[in-house]
Amino acid sequence: MGMVALSGQLLEIVVTAHLGQVLGLATFEAAERIAGRLGATPTLDLIASLTADREVKAWAKQARRAIDARNHAIHTPWFEDPETHRLGVLERRPKVRQIYRSPVELEKTISLLQQAARAGLALVTIDVELPPGPE
Repeated sequence: MGMVALSGQLLEIVVTAHLGQVLGLATFEAAERIAGRLGATPTLDLIASLTADREVKAWAKQARRAIDARNHAIHTPWFEDPETHRLGVLERRPKVRQIYRSPVELEKTISLLQQAARAGLALVTIDVELPPGPE
């Protein structure tokens, strides 16, 4: 779960940099203040609506899918079966039920987030300082 959170944070930094770029802001900090008020998904929607760059629009869709996967992983209650040690989630719709999940699903979410962060970083032109972390 920690890698999901870290990878999501890295993507949010790249999203913020793109916001600064499309708004023509002078500093990352100014974009950070705006993105912090909006949240990742509305910020991506704003980027997609303001840019004319097709690559950035396509990246915004990719980043949106990754953020949605992150939100699902982070906000879904996880459990470990005490007898089998299998991982699962509690789904609440249409009714509460336990569904077993594979750790591979979390790895896929991490991969989506990291791919979107790398793709977005390749398109951004303002300076972005990423925190240290795994590649």
